[in-house]
Amino acid sequence: MGQTGVAAAIRTTKKSSAWFSVIGITVGMLLGIVVALNLLAIGAHVLQPLFPGLRPRTPQGLTILFATGSALGESLTLFVLWRILRKRGDSLERMGLWRQSPLAGWLAAVAVAAFFVIPAIRGHHTGAHLPLAQILFAPTFFHIYTALALGCGAGLCEEVFFRGYLMTRLADAGYGNIVQVIASGLFFGLAHSLYALNAGIHTAIDIMLHTALFGGLFAVVYLLSRRSLGPCILGHFLNDSIVLPWVFLQMFHGR
Repeated sequence: MGQTGVAAAIRTTKKSSAWFSVIGITVGMLLGIVVALNLLAIGAHVLQPLFPGLRPRTPQGLTILFATGSALGESLTLFVLWRILRKRGDSLERMGLWRQSPLAGWLAAVAVAAFFVIPAIRGHHTGAHLPLAQILFAPTFFHIYTALALGCGAGLCEEVFFRGYLMTRLADAGYGNIVQVIASGLFFGLAHSLYALNAGIHTAIDIMLHTALFGGLFAVVYLLSRRSLGPCILGHFLNDSIVLPWVFLQMFHGR
């Protein structure tokens, strides 16, 4: 094989490896959440000291279990990813975890979060107005806990997975920003297919399309932030901590 053929073979292998990593992080996160949810469903009594009135079959109980399971599953996946990167001599820092961002990145992150939060508060996406007065002025322990679990778990872990890791792996393989943004949004949407377990197929598709747009926009924020994850984590946290506790409550009420 000539020099050109060898170079082409190396590039092909590198690109294949990058897509394998992209699929792997998506499947890995889903498996982590499923495992954590099943363990919590079996041992739901471990949450009783925190929530004395917790009844697992109620919408509030299911929301607590799902928020806890998601945070634990994503944290487990993040730990595994960190160990793999460390073994390979790579790091989360290279992917932007502690990198400084210009002001434009922070402003873009807040703007994207507002783009999703404001319609949700007005009921455009959830089908019901979120209790803004309670969110701002009279939050319950249930709301504080689920907001922190969902906001911190997803805000940190999912941004590391689908912005930092995914986009860096594709960049390493030679893909441009457009492919990175599209892939980030697409796989982020697919990673939320677990919603299909608690919603009809049409609702599940709508949610995945909505989250794909969310992921794509935060991929743009990541680029505007010069590949710093800080603004993406902040914007993701704001969206999930404000909106998701009530979205899950409404979703489980329909079961």
